[in-house]
Amino acid sequence: MKIMRRALTVIVLCAGLAVAGCATTNAEGSAGSRVAGGVVVGGVATGLVCALSGGNTRQCLIAAAAGAVAGGLIAQRLDERDRARHEEALQAALAQPDTAWRNPDAVSTSRVTWVNPDTQNSGEIRLRRQFVDSTAARRSCRTLEDSYTQKGEASVIEATYCQDPNGTWRPTTERRLPT
Repeated sequence: MKIMRRALTVIVLCAGLAVAGCATTNAEGSAGSRVAGGVVVGGVATGLVCALSGGNTRQCLIAAAAGAVAGGLIAQRLDERDRARHEEALQAALAQPDTAWRNPDAVSTSRVTWVNPDTQNSGEIRLRRQFVDSTAARRSCRTLEDSYTQKGEASVIEATYCQDPNGTWRPTTERRLPT
């Protein structure tokens, strides 16, 4: 019963924060609503998990606040259509056969681009390195440079993906590069 009361407290406080966030972000239109949604989902999810796992109210409120900040930042970066186009480009880049990456001058096969005509946001995914990891699984891995431009602001991320035995590419590392 105490855990449920704690969970209810966290949910009520997060809902209050979300309403306050909507009041300030709604003026921005859909981008503000998206950020508010990210704040709500991030805050409620982390706060609720904390409460249900037995954390005290203070710990859960701190966790909810951190989750809200993270959710808002993620939602702010790319909208749903941008994410869908980016994911398609990423999967196309990872699906190319190993031989497609061997010629750095082969623009059509060594990089994959995406554009969202609705937002004018765009990106490019290029192979930086291909290798076999040193684990017992000896997975095929690729380090990609993933650059995108959103509202005229450029961002570049370097990410390494390794292929599971079932053929699924999983991210293993990611870091933001200076632009």
